[in-house]
Amino acid sequence: MFNLCMLRRTSDYWSKGLGLSNTYAIVSSSGKGEQALYFTVITKKNKSKNLAGRRIYSGSLERKNNGGKAANKGRIVYTCDECGEDFPNWLGQCRNCESWNTLKAFKVPALETSGRKTNGGGAANRAVQNTLSKFGSTSLSRKSDGGGSILQEPNFGILKDRGAWIDSTSGPELLSVVQGKRAQPGSVGQDWRLPLAGDLGMQVSLVLGGGLVPGSVVLLGGDPGVGKSTLVLQMLEALEAGAEHQNRRSSPLPQPQPQVEYDYDNDDNNKEEEGSSLRVLYVSGEESTEQIADRADRLGLHLHHLYLYSATNTLDILAQMALLTPDLVVVDSIQTVYLEDVSSTAGSVSQVRECAAAFSKAAKRAGTSVLLVGHVTKTGDLAGPRVLEHIVDVVLFLEGEGLGGHRLLRGVKNRYGATSEVAVLTMGHSGLAPVLNPSALFLSDRIQPGGKAACGGAAVTALMEGSRAFLLEVQALCTKSSDPRSGARRNSNGVPFNRLVLLLAVLGKQAKLKLHSQDVFVNVTSGITLSDPSTDLAVVMAVASSFYNVSPPVDMIFIGEVGLGGEIRAVPHLERRLKEASRFGFRCAVVPKSNKLATNSIEGMRISPCDSVEQALKIALPEKKRLKSDETEEVVDHERESIKP
Repeated sequence: MFNLCMLRRTSDYWSKGLGLSNTYAIVSSSGKGEQALYFTVITKKNKSKNLAGRRIYSGSLERKNNGGKAANKGRIVYTCDECGEDFPNWLGQCRNCESWNTLKAFKVPALETSGRKTNGGGAANRAVQNTLSKFGSTSLSRKSDGGGSILQEPNFGILKDRGAWIDSTSGPELLSVVQGKRAQPGSVGQDWRLPLAGDLGMQVSLVLGGGLVPGSVVLLGGDPGVGKSTLVLQMLEALEAGAEHQNRRSSPLPQPQPQVEYDYDNDDNNKEEEGSSLRVLYVSGEESTEQIADRADRLGLHLHHLYLYSATNTLDILAQMALLTPDLVVVDSIQTVYLEDVSSTAGSVSQVRECAAAFSKAAKRAGTSVLLVGHVTKTGDLAGPRVLEHIVDVVLFLEGEGLGGHRLLRGVKNRYGATSEVAVLTMGHSGLAPVLNPSALFLSDRIQPGGKAACGGAAVTALMEGSRAFLLEVQALCTKSSDPRSGARRNSNGVPFNRLVLLLAVLGKQAKLKLHSQDVFVNVTSGITLSDPSTDLAVVMAVASSFYNVSPPVDMIFIGEVGLGGEIRAVPHLERRLKEASRFGFRCAVVPKSNKLATNSIEGMRISPCDSVEQALKIALPEKKRLKSDETEEVVDHERESIKP
């Protein structure tokens, strides 16, 4: 119960989000203070607007102090751990991503403006502005301190508007005009990317879209222990070799300030090679510089232009970026760095978001590429808010769990190239090595065409990853269910479970396979997940082959998408897939009839177009060789009886 209600002028109070001036509020007074109930807005012209029945603010009000100035206090925001959305109040479910119990409270400190107008941007913008205000007008002598640390004039670009991400142009320009500027001699053209040399560099460049773009922010994620730090060091070696081959420094528009040779000590470990202008700063928040150097020694890497720096404060890292002006900055990892203006621990949603924004802002200003190494959650997503993937330009995933000794470097987002490319790597004693022929690796344990046929339950298909085709083997096992009353088991490894259930239903309905009493197990060799629907026909053939206990021809490949009606649908890049299969000795191919591919289009390969699953089964698994499910069980029972003592 409230003891007293009164009319108060809202300008006499400060409250979170009140935002009303020249108005009056009806407040109630109690022993614990005053609380606003309903507002009646009264303008200067005495024109009133009644807001009765609407609770605009409910909470404690505080009187202004310090001569009428509002108390400068922080505010509490609730941030979603999944998507990074902010809310003024706690909610059980995030309204943005609809996740439950993911809102965490964070206190955002108020910014001391001292009477001047700020330009927004949050903690990230303030971090970059503080670095510029500290180093922007200071001219430092260019010399070495004897320990490999460099002092020189900072370079964050010419700042016209500190609140903007990039410098504004003089006005709108036609695309053809900009393209003409890029084509002029001596300007930034198609070769403005930082190249990566060597076999590994070529594979990484393929995923990046042709090289590392100056001023871009790349996020590399992966499971713990998959080899992210190892890959980063090997990428730096490829960049160094590519810079020496290119023999010039790539730079974005506007051109950075010219660099001056430094007077280094005679120590060879602190000396850059002559003629090289590439400079890389490796910042580690998880390891010391000695540990990074030890890893480089184990990998046999010789990096003469790499500067190591162990730090977790983002302001310190930005200061070193301003002093050193590197071509590339590596932050390992983004979950270990922090900003002092953000009142939460390192790795939280707010810290990851603001630190990534600060690095992105500095990268765009200076034309420096930034490589952020990120952790993943137990669900396989990148740790931190979803907005992190929107801030960066490129998102790469290094996959390796369940893949044995090889890794897959996959592009998820790329503003400068295609996202469908993938690089296949193998982990060895000397680090990661590229696999130039992935199909040979994935089919290394399979009986090659021309050999003796194995037992039923295997089929080969061609999977497209970007511009390349990979050959993979799908294996299946059908056995009689031990307890039909509890339902047959369905187990999938490499094939999405819902997709497998759908294909089994198609086999039962359209091909009359009695799989309701069969336990079905499906596995894709090499541990790759078949997300491409063009591999449906191979899954169907592997299951049918195991059910009938008959093997399809060893030199036969299956390509096609299976519909609910049992039809085989067309797939893209069919000719490219068949050429890859022909290169490995496959002489027969079951493909969709709707692709309208000539039967003699691939030299030395017999192409069998099919329009239904039933027709494909007749070609690959002749009826005279099939065993019915009850006959298969009788053969198995007879074999069991024969081996009894």
